[in-house]
Amino acid sequence: MNPKIEDSEFNWENEDIVMKLVDEKGKAHPVSKAELLESLESRKLGLETRVLDKYHENHVAFENVLVLDAPQDLETIVNLLLPWYMGKTLTLFEGPLNYPDSSRLAQIISKHNVDIVLGSDYNYSIPNPEYLKLFPVPSLKLVDLPNFESISNYLTISR
Repeated sequence: MNPKIEDSEFNWENEDIVMKLVDEKGKAHPVSKAELLESLESRKLGLETRVLDKYHENHVAFENVLVLDAPQDLETIVNLLLPWYMGKTLTLFEGPLNYPDSSRLAQIISKHNVDIVLGSDYNYSIPNPEYLKLFPVPSLKLVDLPNFESISNYLTISR
């Protein structure tokens, strides 16, 4: 027999800890509901502002966000959760950007019709970025990476 499961409403309080991030030294850093929601809202507004600044329109549709980061700190967790927070599709990128060749990133963007690429690491690199030109990426509207200028000449972003 299955025990009866009662519906109960549970509401997180703003000060409740919703996760703990553990750094490389093993130290736990608690994240409250309020801190997570504030970070998500800030990142969402920043992304919407970047899209608005680039296209000068109020409604530029985007549905699929590619996230390059592995969750390791609050910034990368926010990047991971942001598409869902905004009601968008999340595409995850796993592995090196240049394996089996440097066109891999463009292939994934093209295959999954990615609109926006998010990342927070300054160390993303693509040894032969000219290979990115082999695969058109007409769906791509915005790349939000700290070092994006190193590959911006090779990805054609739709306007």
